[in-house]
Amino acid sequence: MSKRLRSLSGLDAGFLYLESAGTPMHVGSVMLIELPKSRSKKKYDFQAELIQHLQDRLPRAAALRRVLKETPLDLAHPMWVDVEQIDLKKHVLKKTLAGNGGLHKLHTLTGKLHASMLNRSLPMWQFVVIENVEPGVIELYSKIHHALLDGQG
Repeated sequence: MSKRLRSLSGLDAGFLYLESAGTPMHVGSVMLIELPKSRSKKKYDFQAELIQHLQDRLPRAAALRRVLKETPLDLAHPMWVDVEQIDLKKHVLKKTLAGNGGLHKLHTLTGKLHASMLNRSLPMWQFVVIENVEPGVIELYSKIHHALLDGQG
């Protein structure tokens, strides 16, 4: 882990202080994606492709490699610490809708995902690949914490 520290602005720290289980302070997005038709019998693995894509680009995306570090005795706002390695399997998850899938199950799962808070011991962003929406269609749900997104934008 690198020791380079970055201060959070008052606004970004405010997003952390205001967060509670009933009020997560992240933003989310939803994309429905039609998967390419495979000409082989091998199933297209969107999660693996996404992990590889992120792995290639993370060296140039410093904000996505920052983890919160509390200050001693909480005498100041938390700081960002840049990390060199990220376990992308903790950030790019896969879920599968039961049965025939469908929009009702998709909305229910997406709501539950959005209601859960991000782990503050990891970089505060996440992707979830949701399979079995309908044949050949997946959802990509993403969320990123306001403190990371707004202060780094």
